[in-house]
This record gives sequence, C-alpha cells and structure tokens, in this order.
Amino acid sequence: MYDVNLPVSELYEMDPAKIEAIGSSSESVVNGEGPWTERDRLILRIVDEQLATFTNTNETVEEALTVLSNAELVEVLIIIGAYCMLARILRGLKVDDDQPIRPANLMDALRASVTPDQKR
Repeated sequence: MYDVNLPVSELYEMDPAKIEAIGSSSESVVNGEGPWTERDRLILRIVDEQLATFTNTNETVEEALTVLSNAELVEVLIIIGAYCMLARILRGLKVDDDQPIRPANLMDALRASVTPDQKR
C-alpha cells in the first residue's frame, strides 16, 4: 500500500519528514515520537482502537470531537471500514501486491482524478 499511496502523498505535498517516518510503530507515534501532530496521533488512536475492538472508547470519541467535526470523525470511520474491507478481499483472494507504478504522467493523472472539472 505504501507504494500505491506515495504518489498521492507527494501530490498533496505531505511533509517529507512524515513520509520518511512511515513505518514507525503506532505505539511510538502515540507516545509522541516522530513528526506527527496531536491530530495525527489522535486519528491513529481511533484507527488502532477500531482495528482492535471494532469500536472506540468514550474518551477517544470525546477527544476526537474536540479536534474533528462530526463529519470528519465519520469520514475517518468510513475510511477505516473501506480499507478493512479491501484488505479482507485482497487477502481472501490471495491477491499479490501490485508492481511499482510511476509512469511519466502519473502526477497529472492523479491531479485530474482529484481536482474537480470546472467544465461540468
């Protein structure tokens, strides 16, 4: 997944220190290590709790709502669910990892797919 998402991270100009730190343990991130913001750390805690228990503690939800809007929290939960579904399908079907892709026009294609067409 790293190779597939790296171009999108670059397109959205993600902090290179964060890209370099990907792969750190979630425990180290939650404990304050690395270039992550408190918001990043909170979202990671939401993800970790969801993956471990399929829910979140009241404390985590209350803290999340001081940093995220209701819509943003719902979006985080939907993204977690979508990625979990994809992971289960790919594992169940024994789909191998994709080969690295970096065609010359990849960034232009990504921009076109995430930028609304003004002509519509």
